[in-house]
Amino acid sequence: MSPTNTNTFPVLLEQVFFTRQSVISIPGYVRPDKPTAISIVPSNTISLVPVPDRPKVYAAIMQTIFNQEQNPNAPYFIDMECHAIFIGKEESPDEEIQRAVAITGHNVAFGAIREAVYWMTGRQPYGPMPLGLSILQPGSPSDTEKGK
Repeated sequence: MSPTNTNTFPVLLEQVFFTRQSVISIPGYVRPDKPTAISIVPSNTISLVPVPDRPKVYAAIMQTIFNQEQNPNAPYFIDMECHAIFIGKEESPDEEIQRAVAITGHNVAFGAIREAVYWMTGRQPYGPMPLGLSILQPGSPSDTEKGK
């Protein structure tokens, strides 16, 4: 008996890559004596974009910006952009593919960003900075249509 593919998820991950990776140490930052939470929150945006000339292929493009004002109460200014490319299964409806790319793309891209930031800041003067979690929130129609 030959094995069958029981994976019914509508997309497959093809590739993950960065188009921007920037971590800048903030002069004047003073590390507190005891670990404290940083009050500045990262800004995360995600766009779903069909890949030109490739039917059923979508890019989830996530950008994370932290401390854009370069406030010395935080150790770094961070600007990252990650692309996750997904191939929709031929038998899956396009609406189902897009929903899967939105949810899975967010998890894959932010996970890659979080890992890269931790590694990059670990080689900076103030040490590694974990980003924590990013929660996918419903956006306005203009957010979900961005790039289409």
